[in-house]
Amino acid sequence: MTNATVSARSNSSLKQNESPSALMSRLFAATAAIGFFAGKAHADKPTLNWNFAGTLNQRGSCTGPPGAERPSCADATPGNSSTSFAANPTLNDGTIVAQPVGAYNDKDYISFSNLDDFQVTPFFNETVCYHLQYQVPGGGQSMGKFKPTIYYYFGVSLILEGGHMAFEVYYEDAAANGKTGSVDGNECTVYRFDCAAHPDYDPNCEFYDFCVTDDGHLLELNTSSTMGTADPNKKLHISTSIQVNDFTANPPASTFDVPVDKSECLDLKSQDFNSLPPATARAHSLETQVNDPERLRVLNEEASSLGWVAARSEFFDNWTIANTSVLTQADWRFGPLAYPDHYDVEGGSNATIPASFDARTEWKSCSSISAIRNQGACGSCWAFAAMESLADRYCVADSTKYADLTLSAQYAMGCDTISHGCNGGYIDQIWEFLQDNGTTTET
Repeated sequence: MTNATVSARSNSSLKQNESPSALMSRLFAATAAIGFFAGKAHADKPTLNWNFAGTLNQRGSCTGPPGAERPSCADATPGNSSTSFAANPTLNDGTIVAQPVGAYNDKDYISFSNLDDFQVTPFFNETVCYHLQYQVPGGGQSMGKFKPTIYYYFGVSLILEGGHMAFEVYYEDAAANGKTGSVDGNECTVYRFDCAAHPDYDPNCEFYDFCVTDDGHLLELNTSSTMGTADPNKKLHISTSIQVNDFTANPPASTFDVPVDKSECLDLKSQDFNSLPPATARAHSLETQVNDPERLRVLNEEASSLGWVAARSEFFDNWTIANTSVLTQADWRFGPLAYPDHYDVEGGSNATIPASFDARTEWKSCSSISAIRNQGACGSCWAFAAMESLADRYCVADSTKYADLTLSAQYAMGCDTISHGCNGGYIDQIWEFLQDNGTTTET
């Protein structure tokens, strides 16, 4: 889009319900052109204060005439979601902690000084930590880092013509309309941005109501818009409300402390390959073919001390490295993985770890251990990994009964509704799903 960009977050943390940003992206994607309205600022409003903690609760509704379809309200009703949230605009150039409320409880600790995202995830009785490159909503950083992320969580990720953040334009021109509000006993004043007064700005927008405390904390954002349908005489009316419940101003700095040793986190930050020697940089270029012979040579040179060898895979013929993002659900490239220096081993310091071990020879009759299944052009590694591992464990327990056991990844993809099928899933969640529901064999 030339006149507007709608962003959607890429992290893992990101994490089960439709996010506020994804919702607004869907509602505004149909807008063909958005102009920039430089309205008159209203000086009677407090400057927004983003040093707070609370729970962001989003609720949405849709009404429309009977028979409206493509889309209908069943397609367009905003999803409900809850996110535990804390923000400090001055700590480390801005710091945010966010955690979805629900069955999947990964927690993101985002520091904007180096765009670090430490994602801490429970895995049964353990904790897993990933060190990720945070992707600023909007696809760029020209508008800053911290504020675009705040606006994203409040559901307004639009970037207007001229590189202006829609959230800031709306609030700048919003005016008190004589109404007040209250969230959990905290009083706030309503400032409305009336879209009807600016029909050239966005014909779908109706209004934005910001309910703000005297010291500048946004406690509630209510929006209303319309959406066209296949019938030009029928429109849907869509409302969204985001409230900050359990509000606390100025949370202590300890709120933002990563609860694990950062050196123990698996480093998945994006690496700048341009600084590498030409042959190495080309081997890792997004345009390079996965099976390029020179690339394989470089990879084997890099892995010469690791005990594995890279070879051509027929599956990846004619694939570039960029094409593989459909499988990894990642739009960045990370360098060599930095694993922690030590592991807790059963038996402690007296345990003997073999120099090499091959499960294929240890349990020769278990076909699942040596089989390599094809997930196609589908980001379903989470389902395949769980099903293959579970089949392996059954066969290890009874290699006669379960020698040819193959469990259905398709069942996991279709029935684990918290994960996202071909668009990625959660490795701890699928194990909880299997624990609660069991599975079936592949036919």
